[in-house]
Amino acid sequence: MSKYLLSCRPGSYRQYAMHAYEHLPEIGVKYMEIKTPSNQEDVNFTKEMLEELNLQALSLNYPINIDDKNNIQKFEDIIPLIKQIGPTYLFSSVKVKKEKKRAKGYRILQEIGDIAKENDLFISVETHPPYNTNGDRGKETMENVDHPNIKINFDTANIYYYNKDVDGKEELKKVLPWLYSIHIKDCRKKTKDWYFPAIGDGEVDFPGIIAILDGLDKTIPLTLEIEGIKGEKLSLEDVKKRVEKSVNYLKSICKNIE
Repeated sequence: MSKYLLSCRPGSYRQYAMHAYEHLPEIGVKYMEIKTPSNQEDVNFTKEMLEELNLQALSLNYPINIDDKNNIQKFEDIIPLIKQIGPTYLFSSVKVKKEKKRAKGYRILQEIGDIAKENDLFISVETHPPYNTNGDRGKETMENVDHPNIKINFDTANIYYYNKDVDGKEELKKVLPWLYSIHIKDCRKKTKDWYFPAIGDGEVDFPGIIAILDGLDKTIPLTLEIEGIKGEKLSLEDVKKRVEKSVNYLKSICKNIE
């Protein structure tokens, strides 16, 4: 059976993101996925917030733009700031504008992987096109990059947002050898449908996904991401209730979660 580390992105609180820091400890969540700090002032502010509320940044959001000629140097430069926050991995949306340049990204990810390995970090590639659009593309990317510190983040709703006629559980199975983390997000299983409600209120088969993950028998970060529903207008209390409902649902279906 796997062990799960329950984390949350402040964006799940929508326009009330800063309230996540106070509310999450109140509902038993001690991990967060936050933005990578850009300077020492950011680091100091973030560390103070986390320490005051006994929270830990399990992961940092670090997008990778393959078209940026300075991406390797930028990553090397940001490492000292990242290490002060102390995450175990970086969640990365990896983008490139032109399909013909996609293969170039494999080499860059290898170089970034080398730097990550030297600093005891992992890069978890998000379910975004073109590198991890679906199970087949994620598998292709991992096989070409072939680096122990470049892994897969599987997003339970993005797999439907970017693909037609897929089964999320089957897509997940294709990338299990490289899986590092999960973004827990619900939806109606429709493409380009901005409908991301409380976890358990949509159509994603979370018990089925957890059953697959339990078979891996390892520690897996589960990051709660509630991006909301197009056109909705919620109060702070509404948002808090939605996050708490989602947390309680996940705790009800995961036997070993902290």
